[in-house]
Amino acid sequence: MARRRSNGEGSIWWSEAQKLWAAELVLPDGKPKRKRSKKQSVVREWLEKEKEAVRGGTWVSGESMRVGDFMDRFLDEVATHTLRPATYVNYGHQIKNHIKPHLGELKITNLRPDHLQRMYSVLLKKGLSKATVRKVHSVLRRALGVALEWGLVGRNVAEAVKPPPPEPPEIKPLTIDEARHLLKVLEADRLYAYYALLITTGIRRGEGLALHKEDLDLDRGTVTIKRSISFIPHMGLVLGEAKNVRSNRTLALPEFTINALREHLLKYPNNSKYVFATGNDTPFSPRNVHTYFKENLDKAGLPQTVRLHDLRHSYLSWLVRSGVDIRSVSGVAGHTQLSTTQRYVWTLPGYNKEVSNKVEGMYPVTE
Repeated sequence: MARRRSNGEGSIWWSEAQKLWAAELVLPDGKPKRKRSKKQSVVREWLEKEKEAVRGGTWVSGESMRVGDFMDRFLDEVATHTLRPATYVNYGHQIKNHIKPHLGELKITNLRPDHLQRMYSVLLKKGLSKATVRKVHSVLRRALGVALEWGLVGRNVAEAVKPPPPEPPEIKPLTIDEARHLLKVLEADRLYAYYALLITTGIRRGEGLALHKEDLDLDRGTVTIKRSISFIPHMGLVLGEAKNVRSNRTLALPEFTINALREHLLKYPNNSKYVFATGNDTPFSPRNVHTYFKENLDKAGLPQTVRLHDLRHSYLSWLVRSGVDIRSVSGVAGHTQLSTTQRYVWTLPGYNKEVSNKVEGMYPVTE
């Protein structure tokens, strides 16, 4: 047998024992890949293709694992270190409940675009929403991108598949009169300033609950968003970074909200670093706050379908109606893509002083 050569090189030899021509290439991961045939021309052509793949960075490892096993490795070795806790949990859910049951037993090198397209069709027929199937696709695209980098596949087949188009979000923002009445009902609530903050800045509920006292500068009338709190099953409350890079932002506050926050800090002092803390000096859970919020909807004459997140939707709907252009709103929102802002125009958070003045003028919450 010919000597084994260095990575990226190859060799061809005749195996007298097997009566076959053989070719071998040592891949960049140090593992050999072989091909056997009765014809020398076949193994030579194969070897040239494999060498070209190595030179072009599209080589495929000689080790072919199952899709399910790769997804487990992706979660353990990549996702756990690179994703926010809530996103990691969501990835795990999509892999366990959708990807592995449909694709788990396939060898990753045998995975084709039509396998993914068929799975999406089956999931939709089972009654899953288009949004959920798009999440499955997003997980696959990211994971298979890692498989491509690792040399486990020659291409990312998810790039050749189109997930179902997004459905326009069904958003029903509150009217200004409804919001004013809701805040009136909430006046005696321990978290009144928190609700006022959400409805006059549009920040996410987890961002509001994660606020540290040092994040407030009430003399200047600003709040700085740096982090968010999430409830993760089996983990409890998790304090993490804000959703994305653009979510880190400093927002100007209307006078109404500044006054509410001053009163809150005087009325509910605590020994923690948080602006909004329980009697035990711990942060509030987003789930519990949502429950408290729901309990007040009947008093405000609002349906139980109204969510805490709709305070954010409402603020941004007023913002758009006040004439703030979409790019300004997107920047204020902390969205990484303008297309997100255009699709979910009600869901944008954020502030600058011009925006603050606009909302203050259109939303006189004091009676």
